[in-house]
Amino acid sequence: MSALLEITDSLGKRTVERADFPLSLGGPGCAIVVNRSASGPVAWLGLEEDALFLQPTGTDSLLHNGIPVQASTWLHAGDVISVGTVLMRLSNPDGVRRLDVDDGASGNVTAPPLIEAGARLSGNTAEGFEPVVSMKYRRSSQAARPDRAKPTLGPALITIFGFLIVLVLWFLASGVAVQIKVLPANAQLRVSGSWMTPRFGTLLFVRPGRYTLRAQAPGYQPAQLDFPVSGQAGQVLAMQLRKLPGRVHFELATPGSLRIDGGDAIPIPAAIQMAAGRHTVLIEAAGYLPYRGQIEVQGGGKTQTYAPTLEANSATVAISSEPSGAQIFIDGQPAGVTPYNARLAASTHHVELRLSGFKPWTMDLLVKAGETQSIGPVRLGLPDASLMVRSNPPGARVMAGGVYRGVTPVRLTLRPEVATTLALALPGHADAARTVKLRAGSQEEVKVELTPIVGNIAVHVTPADAEIWVDGTSRGQGNQTLSLTTVAHQVELRKTGFLSSTNTVTPRLGLDQALDVTLLTEAQQRAAHTPLTVRAHGSIEMRLMPAGHFTMGSTRREPGRRANEGQRPVELRRTFYLSTHEISNAQFREFRPEHKSGVFGGVSLNLDNQPVAQVSWQDAAAYCNWLSQQDGLPPAYRPQGGELVAVTPMSTGYRLPSEAEWEWAARGGPAQHRYPWGDALPVAANSGNYADASARPPLTDVIAGYEDGFVATAPVGSFAASPLGLYDLGGNVSEWTTDLYATSYSADALAVDPMNLAAGNQHAVRGASWRSADPAELRAAARAAGAAPRDDLGFRIARYAE
Repeated sequence: MSALLEITDSLGKRTVERADFPLSLGGPGCAIVVNRSASGPVAWLGLEEDALFLQPTGTDSLLHNGIPVQASTWLHAGDVISVGTVLMRLSNPDGVRRLDVDDGASGNVTAPPLIEAGARLSGNTAEGFEPVVSMKYRRSSQAARPDRAKPTLGPALITIFGFLIVLVLWFLASGVAVQIKVLPANAQLRVSGSWMTPRFGTLLFVRPGRYTLRAQAPGYQPAQLDFPVSGQAGQVLAMQLRKLPGRVHFELATPGSLRIDGGDAIPIPAAIQMAAGRHTVLIEAAGYLPYRGQIEVQGGGKTQTYAPTLEANSATVAISSEPSGAQIFIDGQPAGVTPYNARLAASTHHVELRLSGFKPWTMDLLVKAGETQSIGPVRLGLPDASLMVRSNPPGARVMAGGVYRGVTPVRLTLRPEVATTLALALPGHADAARTVKLRAGSQEEVKVELTPIVGNIAVHVTPADAEIWVDGTSRGQGNQTLSLTTVAHQVELRKTGFLSSTNTVTPRLGLDQALDVTLLTEAQQRAAHTPLTVRAHGSIEMRLMPAGHFTMGSTRREPGRRANEGQRPVELRRTFYLSTHEISNAQFREFRPEHKSGVFGGVSLNLDNQPVAQVSWQDAAAYCNWLSQQDGLPPAYRPQGGELVAVTPMSTGYRLPSEAEWEWAARGGPAQHRYPWGDALPVAANSGNYADASARPPLTDVIAGYEDGFVATAPVGSFAASPLGLYDLGGNVSEWTTDLYATSYSADALAVDPMNLAAGNQHAVRGASWRSADPAELRAAARAAGAAPRDDLGFRIARYAE
């Protein structure tokens, strides 16, 4: 739009363009008439980026929304500018800025109140505009107006009088009555918003539009209400003024604190400004009960007094004693002597009476505010006597007058001049009783010998020279009979090289008992607590092999003996587990799913329950490490030069058995058989899967007269188990061991848990297979070397128990 502002004043209605700014307010030739007598402009109305602002000149009183204008101020729709009796209202109906000027000629103009400056009301902010910078203006040529010649008064007065009559008739025809209800009724009212707002009592007669009602009354806060007036009759306007606060003098006989409506504590006595109305008060003072009440504040600037009576938080207490003159201590502090009468604070107090030659007397006294109490007379007793009770042996339970008083040695406090029975009881001893009568204040001692009750325990121990300790005291070497009291005793048997044995025995009078103990070495103890059977990952069953001595290899006279079977003494001290079955295809394929054991003579070697074949020693070692990882055990083999070698010393992880362990197991442990089934040929029926009649053809060399029913490998565990619970140690597939192959061993010294863990390609292979028919190959001592996979070569796993 081209018109930036519409102005309606005593000069009429006109529009102001951008080029007309700034506009002068007042002064000769002013653009807006506000003070005809002023020698210069009262202020300038300026424009900055389409935003209006007011800049004072400091030559007259100028208010913006009731606030004195000290500096350039932004203007907004709804703002009111006043100079004396002149009011200027800025509005923006339908997007057009309007400035309505009421020059106060009606004589009923209400000036806006003086209020504290705020950011919005004072125009210090312009909703995004920066603060106004004051400028120096001079009167613009467009705004300047020449002084008009004074017309003659006669015709003008007639014209004005006629105009006023028409205006009143028009106002009466278009105006409506509004009823005003203001409390209090004596409030002074002012209505603004039009040059004509006549009021008759509580009726306001105005034309439709927006108006402002201002009300004030003594003792009340002034109020202002903006309201619209429509063309309909019967409109009611209600307003209630808020009372001014009142001043309340809070008076107390002693200093205290006050909380009003749960607020912060205020020290009193004091005079406090309070809002009119009902309030809750809490008054607290030392030595008095808290006071809670309500106060009706009159308000309206009036002063009133509030002086409640507080109730003392204490009560009178009287204490007497027999005899009198006892010193009184209250809460540990001296308070006087009996008879005693004083006021105590409401609380729980610890009261004690002391008088020389008498027992002290104490009590916890609950004092309630306002409740008088009388304690006594308290009869003070004679002082107790002291008695030390001892027994041999000590530790006897003591009852005094039927009441438990502790174990000997114990000091008792007893009533004087009264016969008291003491009863002593100690397990394993006869009960004893004594009667005592002591003098007041005396200190005495009694000692009681207790008679033991014993029973006999005959101790038999292996080895016989073990030492016997009873309750921590040595009683010599076994075997012997001990006479002990009839209570529980700790009997410990000790011998160097053996684990001690501790037993609890309870002798009985007239009943002889015996204790039989065999001491074990540490190794025997471990073996006794090691499970016979464990399971590896994939439900692989493993059995504990017994420790022992044997001669590895074969004698020179043994039929079928070979040069690599030299004898040597071996001791297996470290207990170990051996898998009861050879590892199957299914178990190996958990580790390597793509593995195939092959086919022989049209017969598959690759079924899940057949023993795995076509595996190298490295394959078997890698499987053992994988299995250890599954069960959280340390690996038995480590990488070196691109291959796996055994760790040194050997760990407790899964591994291949050593040659000595395999042969010990194949011979049946301590039984030491020549063959897995016994000591003699021919091959016992159902003893294993060897080259038999079923395998011809394709095998040409078979065991005459032996039939096992399988051409090649059989499902693991198809034949009878050995005495140690192991399957297929003879037949099915030959088995890798963890040892590097050596043609001979030294027979000069005892080999303890031997293993040849050196690196190399040739490893020892033990046991016959489904291809074996030569009796020499069926022996437990037979051994061979291997480097490459074969269709009749697999493995089983082992691990140390600890």
